[in-house]
Amino acid sequence: QAKSQGADVVGQPLGGLLFSIAWLLPFLVDAVSYLVSFAALLFIRRPFQPPRTRPATRLRAEIAEGLLWVWRQPFLRAAVAVIGGINLVFNALTLVLIVRAKELGASPALIGVMFAFAGVGGLLGSFVAPRARRSFAARRVLVTVAWLWAAQIGVLALLPNVLGIGIVSGLRSFAAPAFNV
Repeated sequence: QAKSQGADVVGQPLGGLLFSIAWLLPFLVDAVSYLVSFAALLFIRRPFQPPRTRPATRLRAEIAEGLLWVWRQPFLRAAVAVIGGINLVFNALTLVLIVRAKELGASPALIGVMFAFAGVGGLLGSFVAPRARRSFAARRVLVTVAWLWAAQIGVLALLPNVLGIGIVSGLRSFAAPAFNV
């Protein structure tokens, strides 16, 4: 969680800066990073997995077995549904926050700073997540954080400035590592 959140702290403002230079630049840098990663993979000579000792099964049968197992676990079944919905909302929320920040007159660089608050909140939250996981049941963490996020989305809609949106996004991201862990 700390590595992922740390990447957000650097990546979000960098994306805003690159966008302020040229709108295509962050996408070009992202594409080049994938090409570099792909090229690096070509140099790996060791196999990623040891040879299988059990007989190979059909992928469709393995997927069905996994889905059936999750379906029989009431907590996991509910968690998968809730987390799927939350992921959908938060991916859309990113775009909504960019549009809202533009309406408030924010430059691309300021939008990057707004998202940096989320990265910092997540990074700080990653240090608290292990303790939260030890102190509270997973069910309590998931339900509490989901309600917290629902309330924060309402607050985000009412904020009149970009830095306020960034701070509330940072608070939202602070809870993400405990939710993910």
